[in-house]
Amino acid sequence: MDAVTDKTPVSEAWIRVLHENLCEPQETYQVITPVGKQEQPFPKGEYKKYPNHVVRQDGSIFAYAPVDKTADEMKRLVDELRTEEFINSHPVLQAAYAHYAFVRIHPFADGNGRVARAFASLYLFQGARIPLVIFADQREEYFRALDQADGGGYKVFVEFISSCAIETIKIQIEFLKSTSNPPLDETVQKLTKLFVTDTGFRYHELDDKAYQITNLAENELKRQIAALDLPNEISIQVSQSLAKYDNHGAYRPPIKNQGRNLSIAATSQPPANAKINVTFQVYISKGDVNAGELLLRAIKLEDQNLNAHSKNVESNLKQAIEIQLTLWAQGVIANVLKRLEEKASESLNQSGYI
Repeated sequence: MDAVTDKTPVSEAWIRVLHENLCEPQETYQVITPVGKQEQPFPKGEYKKYPNHVVRQDGSIFAYAPVDKTADEMKRLVDELRTEEFINSHPVLQAAYAHYAFVRIHPFADGNGRVARAFASLYLFQGARIPLVIFADQREEYFRALDQADGGGYKVFVEFISSCAIETIKIQIEFLKSTSNPPLDETVQKLTKLFVTDTGFRYHELDDKAYQITNLAENELKRQIAALDLPNEISIQVSQSLAKYDNHGAYRPPIKNQGRNLSIAATSQPPANAKINVTFQVYISKGDVNAGELLLRAIKLEDQNLNAHSKNVESNLKQAIEIQLTLWAQGVIANVLKRLEEKASESLNQSGYI
């Protein structure tokens, strides 16, 4: 924590301790010898004593820092991390550089990837109070970005780290928002702004993404409503309908098959007569700014909007959007039921029942 709060500067000793702590459960590591693969005791917190280059699928060798140069390279890296230019850089650039430079040295016998990701988290946490989170479904994209950086395409790796940071911020904000929602088994996270990028999708493809996110939202609402233990006197209906509505600032409605209304109607029977209607309309961002962003906008209930990026709305959903949909639906249902309870209670009071 001292390194995170800048009380202790990053040093080689700190990095060795980080490696020792991260790899503490691991007792052995695999070594390729002339007679085949062997398990050997894992030296933690110590620089490598044997070459740890890798053989690519095409048979070529990708070499890391030589054993006799590892200590010198680590000293050079630590010195670079203390320069004014590095200290004044954006946290994403700091995280990307520290991660990539460390991996290219590969100073330890094993566990270098774990240390590199924790190392990158240090700078993201200092700058934005978030760790570097790479989901399992991002593994191939992660390695592709590293490969491209090896070939000189550093921007791709920086953009990958930036995208991970933004997704983590979105999830973090959603979680913080969930603490203020009316209680359910789980609460909703605050919806976040999506990464600003040029997606390359055509207009009709973005329209299809807009319809798809509307369908996914409807299905998630219905799934969660069906799981609720509501009294027989309460009913909640979720449905879609075609709609015509105006442009909304930097957003437009879908054009291909007109706009869509996603409606939620909650009613309670006499004597507590009450009805709550909430309508959402789907929009798509216009122009290059926020390109590819989809907005499921709540009419007269702005804090329940759902933002999603078209790149995450695929046949196999990204984990981040699955989390967003789940928490968003919880928040919507919680607010609808809370408003219904307040209106029904008022109805009973006015009728003289309470």
